[in-house]
Amino acid sequence: MMVLFLGSIYSLSFLTLGNPWPMAACLGLFFLAFWIPQTITGRSDSAGGK
Repeated sequence: MMVLFLGSIYSLSFLTLGNPWPMAACLGLFFLAFWIPQTITGRSDSAGGK
């Protein structure tokens, strides 16, 4: 997961005003870096209460 997060930050080094794809890659990798652990550990549904 740390690799996905660092990859999202690294993709910002290629960001220019004429090329929006590095920002799209950053958002996608950032989303995956937090969504995958929440899904595996089951923390994504812990706010519902008992």
